[in-house]
Amino acid sequence: MGTPTPAQIREVLERHVELWHAGDRDAWLANWRTFVTRDVTLEDPVGASPKRGFDEALAGEWDRTRDDWKLDVQELIVCGSEGALFVRNGGVVDGAPVVLDTVEIYRFDEGSLRARIYWELPAAAPERDVVPVMSADEMRAFFARGHSLWNAHDRGTWLAHWAAGVSDDYTLEDPVGTPPKHGFAACREGAWDLFNPVVQVSARTSIVCGNDVALVVDNVTTVDGAITTATSIETYSFGTDRSMLERNYWEIAEGTEELMAQYYE
Repeated sequence: MGTPTPAQIREVLERHVELWHAGDRDAWLANWRTFVTRDVTLEDPVGASPKRGFDEALAGEWDRTRDDWKLDVQELIVCGSEGALFVRNGGVVDGAPVVLDTVEIYRFDEGSLRARIYWELPAAAPERDVVPVMSADEMRAFFARGHSLWNAHDRGTWLAHWAAGVSDDYTLEDPVGTPPKHGFAACREGAWDLFNPVVQVSARTSIVCGNDVALVVDNVTTVDGAITTATSIETYSFGTDRSMLERNYWEIAEGTEELMAQYYE
């Protein structure tokens, strides 16, 4: 079985939510089996020991959580063979109502599926073998500071801020599915020089899972006086050696095609 097209991935993920709410376990599992016939890996939350195999990862996920949570999808972005969701989950924990934000990444590959779910619930945080490079609060402050400097157009301080947190071992997929960029200059300086003059950013939510962070960001772009707003789902994985893997999910906004063409020259 081949990898599904972006349209097919969108349909599978939309049906996932529809059938979850309908309470139809058999149809929900059949929907996944449309394109998942081989290996399944589920990291839920990111950093926890992964669940493997269709029965443990997918059927088990339904049995463990279906009665506890309702899903309100805020964003669904498909890039190449991957789908990214931002979901506001309503449920009950220890008898009290809870609203829990998740960022969910689904990667399809020739019949296999890798799912990574970002969420924070301190009382249920898994044990992790890797020591965090920063605390969760420090992570949130790091990205908030970066966004503040970006919007202030302070190039030197923004680059110094990033250089204090990461090394030249930087890989950027932006958006996911395009050829990756490598090195601090290409990933930070290049992105600044092209986008900062025309893009302002505002984080809607941030989720910290150990050394992995997911952001949902609203990007306001002004090109030739025309203003467009597009949402990106961004994931960052910090290495203990200060390496960085940044993977961003977004769709090209109408009117910015020429700007995007410059990015890939």
